[in-house]
Amino acid sequence: RIRKAIAEGTQDIQQILGEITQVLGPESMKKMSLVSGEGEEQVMQLTEMESNAQKMLDRMKECGARVNEKTMGMRYDGICNHHGRVWGLGMFKTGTTTLTAATDKLGYKMATPTQGFAGGYINPITDFFDDELINKDIDNWKPGYYSQPVSDYLDIAWTAADGPWLFLFKRMDRWYPNSKFILTLRDNTYQVVNSDAKMATRGNQGYSMLDITKMQQKKHYHMIYGHSLIDFALLTARRYELHNQLVREHFAGRKDDLLEIDFMTEREQPWAKISEFLGGCTIPEGFDFPHNNVAPSTQPDYDIEELMKPGGAMDWRLFDFTAIDGGFKIVPKSGEGTHKIGDWTYVCTYCEGFMI
Repeated sequence: RIRKAIAEGTQDIQQILGEITQVLGPESMKKMSLVSGEGEEQVMQLTEMESNAQKMLDRMKECGARVNEKTMGMRYDGICNHHGRVWGLGMFKTGTTTLTAATDKLGYKMATPTQGFAGGYINPITDFFDDELINKDIDNWKPGYYSQPVSDYLDIAWTAADGPWLFLFKRMDRWYPNSKFILTLRDNTYQVVNSDAKMATRGNQGYSMLDITKMQQKKHYHMIYGHSLIDFALLTARRYELHNQLVREHFAGRKDDLLEIDFMTEREQPWAKISEFLGGCTIPEGFDFPHNNVAPSTQPDYDIEELMKPGGAMDWRLFDFTAIDGGFKIVPKSGEGTHKIGDWTYVCTYCEGFMI
């Protein structure tokens, strides 16, 4: 396009270079020495520019970047100064739907399957409780009612959050250079577990988590992915804390690439922190911040916050977790039949004798 523009004088060189900058980022442009001059100087520089550009694209491919017609054809046309992609890495029930609605308003558009949780892939449910398992298995997932691999949908999206996307941050970082990542959080692990457990038991109007677990194991019904509610809570707490740890380790020393945000803490000025992170956004007056997928206020909270604290009876660190047959065998580190939660001796629901 640059060569044609010089020959025909029909396109602005700076416009073309600006579009390249959107794809590669300004730092890559500097390394490539992609600059423009005047007249004959432009022609003299062109061969070197083409050579440097091709070397950069080859290097991107070597590093695992997805360089194809779809990714190279993407153009950001929003109201922020960051012209790369924006990926949400927060765990379920941390404001992921709110985040994608917000970034969508800023011009970072979603592909249809990336608008929220995409459960249309046929995969073991264990994957959604463990970062390592999901990244080990995802290449073997069958598309189900989605007809393409997950990467094909990400190629045409400016933003994505929720599952399975939040688990793919290492791949996204490699696939799409110049991306920004946002880790949504809650005040503590209990809030995440409580929200997720309430969603899994909508309609419950007063039974405690222990009462429900006793009924599940006695009558063997209304299991959650084959697990009791207490097992589900332990898995959810473990997943949230380990995922956040993995994200922080991956982006250590890269404060400009990762933003951590709690929408409840930032509820007075939610746009401010996001705008700063994205290089500044021109937020119109009266530009409402979305707040989506809020749990019904009529359902009571589960009274397990104290039990979940370090050393409490539902501290997930007191248990060993082993993936088996599409679920998790959970055993107290103190030994089977030794761990008390209230007046109940803990029994693994997804173990021999209980498994569905």
